[in-house]
Amino acid sequence: MSRNALVVAAVCLSTMFAGCGGSTADSMFAKAADTKAKRLGTLYMQFQVQNMNHRLRGPSNQTEFEEFIRKQNAEGLARIGVDKDKIAELFVSSRDNLPFKIRWEVQTFARGPAQPVVFEQEGVDGNYVVGFTGFLEKEVDRSEYDRLWSGAADDGS
Repeated sequence: MSRNALVVAAVCLSTMFAGCGGSTADSMFAKAADTKAKRLGTLYMQFQVQNMNHRLRGPSNQTEFEEFIRKQNAEGLARIGVDKDKIAELFVSSRDNLPFKIRWEVQTFARGPAQPVVFEQEGVDGNYVVGFTGFLEKEVDRSEYDRLWSGAADDGS
């Protein structure tokens, strides 16, 4: 995702969680956040954006992240397929049925690239889903998974 697209995604998120929308906007958000990895990555980015006083860092741990999600507008969460009563389920991959690994405290920059933050543990058939900040996910092989997990791609390379 380009830097400009990331800024647009952040603005869209702010609109979504503020309760603005409509049927066209709702369907757009639902399509953009059609997997758990995309939902978590998008919520991670929202955490970064709302914590500018913490230098745009991500959550420190799952407890902090879950508390942040619970505080969001229920209508905005529903737009991206998140049920406030089932937040724990959001953290489990639908493909390998294991909890996602999450890179905590990833720092972004206002115009920085989308960052890999949500990772399947086992994947399927040697491929792993990785969720990025801002409505993005990729299916990658093990070597790319390791590179993304290490943070080597945080600068967009």
